[in-house]
Amino acid sequence: MIEAEKAVIGCLLMDPEARDEALLSPEMFTDAFLGKLYYELSKVEGAVDTVLLRAKISADEYPDYVFNQVLNDCALSVSTSVEIEQYAKIVRDEWKKREALKIVERCENVDDMIERLQAIGTDAPKGHTAGDLVDMFAHKRFTPQNDVGFDTGWGNLDAILNGIFKQDVCLIAARPSVGKTAIGIELMFHLAMNDVRSVFFSLEMSESEIYNRLAAHESGISQSRIQRSLSFNGMEPNYFDMGNRSLKVLNERMVFFEKLYTVPEMRRAAKGFDVAIIDYAQLIKPTGSYRGNRYAEVGDISHSLKRMAKELDIAVVLLAQLNRVSEATKTKEPNMSEIRESGDFEQDASQIILLWDLEEDGKTKGVKIAKNRHGEKGRTRLTFDGAVNKFFGDITDNPFV
Repeated sequence: MIEAEKAVIGCLLMDPEARDEALLSPEMFTDAFLGKLYYELSKVEGAVDTVLLRAKISADEYPDYVFNQVLNDCALSVSTSVEIEQYAKIVRDEWKKREALKIVERCENVDDMIERLQAIGTDAPKGHTAGDLVDMFAHKRFTPQNDVGFDTGWGNLDAILNGIFKQDVCLIAARPSVGKTAIGIELMFHLAMNDVRSVFFSLEMSESEIYNRLAAHESGISQSRIQRSLSFNGMEPNYFDMGNRSLKVLNERMVFFEKLYTVPEMRRAAKGFDVAIIDYAQLIKPTGSYRGNRYAEVGDISHSLKRMAKELDIAVVLLAQLNRVSEATKTKEPNMSEIRESGDFEQDASQIILLWDLEEDGKTKGVKIAKNRHGEKGRTRLTFDGAVNKFFGDITDNPFV
């Protein structure tokens, strides 16, 4: 029993967001100190700071040597937070047994005893009947509404995809240099033009590099000239100024962060936005030690991103790399299995989009919707102007407007 309680605390030390999988309360712990730790850890936002945690626990009641020893025991009891739900179930079941014994010992009235025993054994959530669902959602269909997906801005893609949705993860994967970052930034522009606020987490590029891409996109001046040229040519000063003014207008609808590498860090920064775009999956750092178990690391990251989407009520667009398998085929068309370190990404994502070059010059991109819980699977194509980082599709071919 005590080992399960320590395992729960160990999981929360790695990932405080895992509390949503535990669904416990402090009184369910047999060890009072572990109950206090659970209470404090359940309020943590972001990574755990043991100094702040120490300040919240009475030093008179639990001196430093006790505090440090218990935290060390808990941390060493698990290697991943993925199984917290199973550990929490053990703690909850044992608590129910203790409560049941108390009820049996103290209740003289049989009917009262049965009612109380049934109460502690019932923790399943109430479902909704088919009729409930009709009342909840029927009036929202075939009418302008705010809870449909956000259009990407490429009509031929939206006709298949149906847009991207809050509380979901949409994964976009491609080989290096195919245009993952460019399509993520282009998506931000489309969203911003429709008053959708998005945040971009750049785990690879600096903010200076991001600015070069933004300025090229809005000015029409090639990214290489913006980055390397020492003076303007012809009308470039006017184009450059117009591009910068356009970016200023979009302003807080497009926000960028660099050097935030963990899901808890991104979670804190993404509050209040509609869409979070992460570039890219394989660079996200785990919040705990997995002793070399990369599969467990990736699984935990994937589950945390899914929780982040649901709890913040945002759409998460996760960019990812593909391996080289499809490059050896005639068509070079990739499959979901080629997502590097895919782990649970395939399972947790509601939509998966794969990009590849249809031609050697890289100007035409194949787009494959390999998974789609909100519409159909299918294929389309986009054209790409790499000089100014723009993707073009048929913006009129959308039957859902």
